[in-house]
Amino acid sequence: MLNALILSDENMSRRPILLRPARATPPGIVISALAEAMTVTVTVSPTKGYTTTSFYITVSWSPSAAATYAVNVDFGDGQTTGGQVPTSPFTCSHTYANAGTYTIKANVRNLVTGAVGAGSVVVQVTTPLSVSFTADKTSGAVPLTVTFTVTIAGGYPPYSYSIDPGDGSTPYTGTRSSAGSFTQAHTYSKSGTYTAKCTVDDALGTTVAQTVSVGAGIVILFPRLREMFPGLFERIDKWRQRLPGPFVGQEAGQEV
Repeated sequence: MLNALILSDENMSRRPILLRPARATPPGIVISALAEAMTVTVTVSPTKGYTTTSFYITVSWSPSAAATYAVNVDFGDGQTTGGQVPTSPFTCSHTYANAGTYTIKANVRNLVTGAVGAGSVVVQVTTPLSVSFTADKTSGAVPLTVTFTVTIAGGYPPYSYSIDPGDGSTPYTGTRSSAGSFTQAHTYSKSGTYTAKCTVDDALGTTVAQTVSVGAGIVILFPRLREMFPGLFERIDKWRQRLPGPFVGQEAGQEV
């Protein structure tokens, strides 16, 4: 609708001037403003895990008026997923095949207005915690000194450990700042078959335990028999490991 304004002066007759309403802002300019204002947030749980862990990703955005949103998620290892949802959020999960640090990226597009947004989050992945527990001797005469070797791989440092010799003595405990191997010596003073146990926890609370059997003591009627027949007594020591307790006939203080 047009309105007219009548103007006049002393040199000319009265004449109308047409007033036109201001033109509305083109829709495209509004869409551009919405695209710049769209905020996308990506979260993952957990942020640290193993190659056996399922990571749960949540992509949320604002504004999130009812519409159709196309979401694409790049897990950072060459794998992607996506879909269309009517509103925020979009959720998915992923398991990584290899250890490493990955950046998860998400892109969101409003298919109605054209607004777009992007976000990302970093996840850390390592191999599962593993522990090797061995003894340099699994049988022999008492007092029997055994050196245990513990090898830690995978998981997240620092590590806490406990080595229980299994003979009622106080377990050896400590922490390790990195993966690798270390040793712990222990002397068995009484004859018997013992189950030594090593337990390791990593920084995420994952626990791995390993055991080794140690047979201490065997009756020697003649002190030089072991030296004379080492192969025979090696077989006897292995047989002793399967027994539940001290060898019958062991006398206190007798060298075995």
